[in-house]
Amino acid sequence: QTIIQSVLDERVDTRVRFARPPALQAWRERMPSLTPPDVQPSDVAAAIAPMRWLLEACADGVTLTAAGYLPPAIVREAARRFGWWEWPGQPRTEADVHQIGVLRQTAARLRLVSKRSRRIAVTPRGSELVDDTVGLWKAIASTLACEDGYLAMLSELVAHRLLDGPALDDALEREIGPIVAAQGWAADGVPVTARHAGVSVHHALYHWRLFALLDEVRPRWEGGRPSGPSITALNAVGRSTAITFLRARATAPRTDVRG
Repeated sequence: QTIIQSVLDERVDTRVRFARPPALQAWRERMPSLTPPDVQPSDVAAAIAPMRWLLEACADGVTLTAAGYLPPAIVREAARRFGWWEWPGQPRTEADVHQIGVLRQTAARLRLVSKRSRRIAVTPRGSELVDDTVGLWKAIASTLACEDGYLAMLSELVAHRLLDGPALDDALEREIGPIVAAQGWAADGVPVTARHAGVSVHHALYHWRLFALLDEVRPRWEGGRPSGPSITALNAVGRSTAITFLRARATAPRTDVRG
């Protein structure tokens, strides 16, 4: 146990020492002081509800449409149950409801579902976790929005920033964008700018929003302008998720100099 803890402590220390720019290093330095969450099934039931729904819907296997989407009836059920459709009528396909695409991506990455030809089914791991509320939450929380290294970094920065407190208006874009740009990320050989990184923050937020981890306030518009600031904050489960996510990131084997 001592040897394992020494390895984990070294990983956390290395992650802090090699962090750049200084703003990220300062955030990572505070991470060890965060209290590990002690969650109960009732605490995280709402957060894992979308994933549990998908696993239950695919428990006996589901044949996808010719375009590779879930059947329209299942799409409409999800949109209705989780409030993912705010327009007149009903969604026609999965492409109309981006939350389902994010959910399926996450389930596939966590190896909770598998796809063969046009059929999607729950894996043994998915069957094991579908009734394990805390276990399913930990699986999601530990790698939230980690579809690739860039998105994982954005998700880490979202966690750090929101643990500091609510973000008003475009604070997440303004504070996270320059950090990402300073790390030297590039897309198709072109350096990512602070502006582009700021816009990309919203892709990470899709995941945090999907699993009901945020408290968000969007003001009414009056006289052509908002009546107050937009607010993005972590709710109680979001805070526990952010801490779990950061600890998992900090103690995982390093695969990239940016961590």
